[in-house]
Amino acid sequence: MIQCAGEAVYTDDIPTIKDEVFASFALCTVTKGEIESVDASMAMKIDGVIAVLTSRDIPGINSFIKIGFYNMTENEELLANNQVRYYNQPVAIVVAKTQAIADRASNFVKVNYKNISKRPLVLTIEDAIKAPKDERRLVTYTGITPTERGANVRKVIKGRFVSPISYHFMTELHTTVVKPVDEGLEVHCSTQWQDHIQASIAQVLNMPESLIIVNTKRCGGAFGCKIARANLTACAAALVAKTLNKPCRMSMRLPDIMRAMGKRCNSRLDYEVGVDDEGQIQYMDAVFYVNDGFVSNENENPYATNALINCYNSNRWKVDSFGAITDMPGNCYMRAPGGYEGIAAIEHIMDHIAREIKNDPISVRKANYRADDNQLPTLVPKFIERVDYRERQKFIKKFNNDNRWKKRGISLQNMAFRTTYLGNYSALVAVYHGDGSVIVNIGGVEIGQGIFTRIAQVAARELLVPVEKVTVIPCYNFATPNNYATGSSITTECSAYAVIRCCDQINARLAPIRAEMPTATWQQIVQAADNRGINLQANYLTSPNDPRLVNYSIFGIAVTEVEVDILTGMKWIVRVDILEDAGRSINPVLDIGQVEGAFIQALSSWIMEEIKFNKQSGELYTDRSWNYKIFGAKDIPHDFRVYLQRRTSNPVGILGSKAVSEPPICLGYGVVESLRSAILDSRHESGYTNEYITLDIPVSNESVVHAAEVKIKEYVLY
Repeated sequence: MIQCAGEAVYTDDIPTIKDEVFASFALCTVTKGEIESVDASMAMKIDGVIAVLTSRDIPGINSFIKIGFYNMTENEELLANNQVRYYNQPVAIVVAKTQAIADRASNFVKVNYKNISKRPLVLTIEDAIKAPKDERRLVTYTGITPTERGANVRKVIKGRFVSPISYHFMTELHTTVVKPVDEGLEVHCSTQWQDHIQASIAQVLNMPESLIIVNTKRCGGAFGCKIARANLTACAAALVAKTLNKPCRMSMRLPDIMRAMGKRCNSRLDYEVGVDDEGQIQYMDAVFYVNDGFVSNENENPYATNALINCYNSNRWKVDSFGAITDMPGNCYMRAPGGYEGIAAIEHIMDHIAREIKNDPISVRKANYRADDNQLPTLVPKFIERVDYRERQKFIKKFNNDNRWKKRGISLQNMAFRTTYLGNYSALVAVYHGDGSVIVNIGGVEIGQGIFTRIAQVAARELLVPVEKVTVIPCYNFATPNNYATGSSITTECSAYAVIRCCDQINARLAPIRAEMPTATWQQIVQAADNRGINLQANYLTSPNDPRLVNYSIFGIAVTEVEVDILTGMKWIVRVDILEDAGRSINPVLDIGQVEGAFIQALSSWIMEEIKFNKQSGELYTDRSWNYKIFGAKDIPHDFRVYLQRRTSNPVGILGSKAVSEPPICLGYGVVESLRSAILDSRHESGYTNEYITLDIPVSNESVVHAAEVKIKEYVLY
């Protein structure tokens, strides 16, 4: 309720602390070169500037990444020392009396460079593929190896799938407040991964982790950008606080974040498939490329390659997988990393096959479904009947025949999203004997997914108390340490299971008292337990080795209908129907909200969000909301219907539920195929005969007009 009312407190809402200082990054202005010197004299002359710190002021290791943590394999410098790796890499920290002064003064830090590389920059996957082999731009990852090859090849189809690079665009920016306390630091940080923040700060400052206490009340959005990238501001603010022995607040500006930090990686899949008359794949030869940026931390290749399998039989597929190292900031996880790219890629291929052999796309999918672990052969026929898919196809055909410059398209996309349990998640549950109220602390961070609400429900259910009795407090790493990042859609489940096990311990201790006092109230039972010296606190840590945590598949279907103005490229999303397999939902309202939000985020990235940069210097142009656009209230589907699969329970899920935060974003690609269908209808009226066209991604208004390729003779006024 406090979030809906605008009363929720975030990191930057923490009241000003006495003697507090503010910090801002000064950024490099070349992509590849050496730093000769950093001249802060002009910045220091600005009234209110206190200090300028460089890599020389770091007492420990100059890296905001702690190697050895999951998928963290390389150091990333907090402040560029000698070599510049990408345009706008942080090189210094300006400390001032206000954030505004620090931000302004950061522009006056002069960096002198030498030996600036004259080699062409490698900024894209295409550049990395063409780069000289001695640069080692392509890193090999495990792909898919076929176990058989079909013999009934009736048609060979070749193509290329690309997915967009996109910014996370969370509402709350990267913010950290660090306060020196005795010999240690108290860190308030908007992060998804407290454990990594703690270790990285300790590494930078060369001090024990036990002296660093991290508190995260909640994140105002994250989407993966605050898994490891939040370390940058946390380590910088901690360095300032330790060096000056003053509280430090650092709230990065949006342009600095977009310039200095990576985004969702883009990808490319080159493929050749041989199919029979029904569209069943007899063989597939493909190469999957994922753009890592300048470093391989948070690489998504394994996830993308596994997600490519989706709900299909992959026995005849050969897929090679490469991470592309480019001269861009290190890209990072974003909602459904790898799953978003992999599922979209294979759905793209299915629709391409259907177009080339002139078959129904749903029939082509059915011909390639895997036999095991797949509910879609049953769900899809029921769902298309429920949403009147065939009748709407007929209406769209008539609509397109009756309208020359407005065209509609419709497509179906389906998904089998596989969960993977990663890392540890702990919980602490305590009951207060005075009034029987319950307090819970978990390793999972509230990032807008409603984890605290669900956890309160779970604790109330297990202890048999009203949910109003339960309070879930913000994450403190001293109470629940050693947790993995909040992400991968499994944090709520793991945290819930840890809470259940904590409640089991407390219930077991209270069982004798309940047997002796069968009519006693909860408060009386708790008071009696306290009088007998019974411990009313318990903790538990889940891990991937816990036999209770079993991976499973999440199924989903989306039907997307669009209307396009062929002359202007303007798009209208007429209607969207989504079926999400949430198991026995713990909180259906929250689950539906997650489905809606994830799907809209996907629509935005596929048809609106566009990253532009200078191909000669590497400088990012789209660094603020003025030139980087995301979906608004008027862009969402006019008719938006979300259904949760009813009367189902996940036999291996916690309380029968399934993860829901990430999978729906994988269904958003259907908007591209709907647009392709509409544009092809227009092209046929223009006299073009090709059955398939390539669309520029994102499918912007310009992309639509370019693809429609209306002939000049058709521009006639009547």
